[in-house]
Amino acid sequence: MILIVIGSSGAGKSSILKQIDLERKTTTTTRDIRLEDGEVEGIDYYYISKEKFNQLKEKNGFIETDEFGGEQYGTEVSILENIDTTDISIILTPEGAKSLQTYCKENNIISKTVLLTLPKEKIKERLLKRGDRPEKIKKRLKAEVENPIADKAHILKEKGELIIDLEIPTEKYSMNEVIKQINILIKPYIKEKKTIKKPKKGQKKQKNNFNK
Repeated sequence: MILIVIGSSGAGKSSILKQIDLERKTTTTTRDIRLEDGEVEGIDYYYISKEKFNQLKEKNGFIETDEFGGEQYGTEVSILENIDTTDISIILTPEGAKSLQTYCKENNIISKTVLLTLPKEKIKERLLKRGDRPEKIKKRLKAEVENPIADKAHILKEKGELIIDLEIPTEKYSMNEVIKQINILIKPYIKEKKTIKKPKKGQKKQKNNFNK
């Protein structure tokens, strides 16, 4: 089973997946790593050259690819190694999720897609609370205005090109409540018995604890 997560900037995608007991997979990009933003190889992305990316593409090494800002992004076929016995999670764009859903349908792989939303007026507040630098916040806000993730996902859904199994407005729920909703969604489909991570002591008292 594959859990696909789509989300607005600041909606808590990475923080939430850290608390979901599935093997986390990462996509690949040709853009440079942003060390100043705290990005980590293998966690945020796999960073490779355009030459290597194109070589993989020619060898059908990607399930899906997309281009944004002059750089290429893709989901490598290798993420599906051991998919018969392992449940995984991955963060994708709406277009990436659409392509992966199609691939899963063609290959009889179960996928569930969650859309995490956050109102535009709340994005800056969330990014400031988690300590993002002003330059990073500016980039995120610009990207959200030019290419709003939730709006794009809704358009694809209305066209019948994207299935959204669960949509959660993260400004209305605590992180624990969001995680609970996702666990309820995926529980019937996980292959192995998972131990759901328990919240840390005192975490329930927090109204929100989103970091990424």
